Amino acid sequence: MGVNKKNINAFGLLESIIAIGVFGVTIVIGLSLIVKSLAIIKDNQVADQASALMYTSLEYVRSPLVRAEDLTKDAYYKLDLNTDGEIIGIIETSSVSAIEANNSCNTSFEYFVDVDGPDSAGIFCNQITVDYVNSADPTSDYIIKSIGVYKIRDGYRYSESVGFKSRTQP
Repeated sequence: MGVNKKNINAFGLLESIIAIGVFGVTIVIGLSLIVKSLAIIKDNQVADQASALMYTSLEYVRSPLVRAEDLTKDAYYKLDLNTDGEIIGIIETSSVSAIEANNSCNTSFEYFVDVDGPDSAGIFCNQITVDYVNSADPTSDYIIKSIGVYKIRDGYRYSESVGFKSRTQP
């Protein structure tokens, strides 16, 4: 009873095909994980940029560069940027409502901010609001809110930070 050589050769070919298939599936799974990880990293990058923009605008309004007497209660402001993306001022807007986390935040929106140039895929909107700490006291210090809306894969996100500005600050 001899062993048939043809069956052994075919068995080796079958092992090779199975090994190639397992190797291929492993590569596909690995690439899928890499792509998902890169998408998560991109979302985190967009969220970090939006957060930095929001805090930068808040600190700008709180700084001595913006005089307290130039701020108006219940007004909405947008950022004024130079060509390098640096804040050079704030502009009072005619808008009468706060921004929301929806698709109104786009490149044609009044509060849209181009944070990293025209090639950016990021959608960032920033609105600054001013109110009194004690709304019944018109000499009260200011509460400054910097509201950020940005877009990631899962949709639009809303975030805000709050700061205070003394009315007597020079």
